[in-house]
Amino acid sequence: MKFTASTRLERNVHRVGEIVGVLAKYGLADWVKGLKFSWIQDRIQSVDGQNIPDLKIEERVRQAFTELGTTFIKLGQVLSTRPDLVGPEMAQELAHLQTATPADAPDVVRATVEAEFGKPLSNVFAQFDEVPLASASIAQAHLALLHSGEQVVVKVQHTGIADEIMSDLDILASLAELAEKHAPQMRLYQPAAILRQFRRTLLRELDFTFERRNLEEFAEHFAQDDTVHFPRAYKEFSTRRVLTMERVDGILGTDSAALANSGADLNEFARRGANMYLQMIFRDAFYHADPHPGNLMLLSGGVVGVLDCGMVGRLDEELAEGIDEMLMAVLTHDATDLGEILLRLGSAPPATHRDQLRVDLTDFVADYVGQSIQEMDLSGAVNSLLEIIRRYNIIAASLLAAAAHIGRVGGDCSAVESRL
Repeated sequence: MKFTASTRLERNVHRVGEIVGVLAKYGLADWVKGLKFSWIQDRIQSVDGQNIPDLKIEERVRQAFTELGTTFIKLGQVLSTRPDLVGPEMAQELAHLQTATPADAPDVVRATVEAEFGKPLSNVFAQFDEVPLASASIAQAHLALLHSGEQVVVKVQHTGIADEIMSDLDILASLAELAEKHAPQMRLYQPAAILRQFRRTLLRELDFTFERRNLEEFAEHFAQDDTVHFPRAYKEFSTRRVLTMERVDGILGTDSAALANSGADLNEFARRGANMYLQMIFRDAFYHADPHPGNLMLLSGGVVGVLDCGMVGRLDEELAEGIDEMLMAVLTHDATDLGEILLRLGSAPPATHRDQLRVDLTDFVADYVGQSIQEMDLSGAVNSLLEIIRRYNIIAASLLAAAAHIGRVGGDCSAVESRL
């Protein structure tokens, strides 16, 4: 029996009320008023006047998502790669979404590990530090020692987090379906399609087998690059809910004081990190999809250590070629060709003003007349192009997610030049 969206929401009435209440608290529930269900309207009215007017809309969205927990934090991180939908300012704000989640108790962690391996924890690890290094939204990390003597970090999934996420995904899918039916202003953003893509991404993050494979693939791609390091994953000590990785010692990209006192060339470190992302996109068509400073580490010798490879993106051949063609169109100042490429790869509303789009693209490419690929401000160019794309409501999820990462990290364009 297939339940309607409204029926599915009613089955989760307590959590739906919490979600709507938080959105209303931050002044973000206007679109919900289009949903003609009295029990939802009652929850909007119950917090009326508690919104926070002094904050910018971007900050309110970030704080609301943080308050609503793991699923919404992950949704915000995904939307941070979609400036075509939410705009560059919102995307930039959502890119800062991070959370420190209370850790599971030692006996709970032990039970999870033993259930995954079917044996006592002491048979799996020679030593296991019960005090976690850190605890994030989906898992917590512990130092451990293998019986063979290697020092490792063990990522253990929080108990019950999968059920919590599945419930929230069901609610979000139902809200998206109802929004498309009852809130015309939301229809343009294709919420149902976005939620389907988000669901696939998040379910993969819940299965650490995918992250282990991602680490292995990244390590293979950068095997000849001694400026980049991905932790080794230990397959025999990893499962769907436990991931064992090589321990790497360094300074997290979020620890600005320690970085400043490290004596390292931080400009070179930043350049290496940026070029690594460009190589992922332009050379490998396989990239880390959550490039915030907390996932980078300064290692000895200025080496860039990369952490948390659960969220990744891939470009198929058509999209990879499309990015190449877009850059060539910019370099050759061909606004007509650039417009045709965008419309071919993306989804534009039928009423798109193509002549005005061509005018705006002509102004855009004029800014780069006479520049070589080495001279071009790649991140500036990409961000300007993303703003035009959003203005005309052109949607191309994979292409623009990759472009958003290019816009964030910049780089010296050597990886781009090798592709072109």
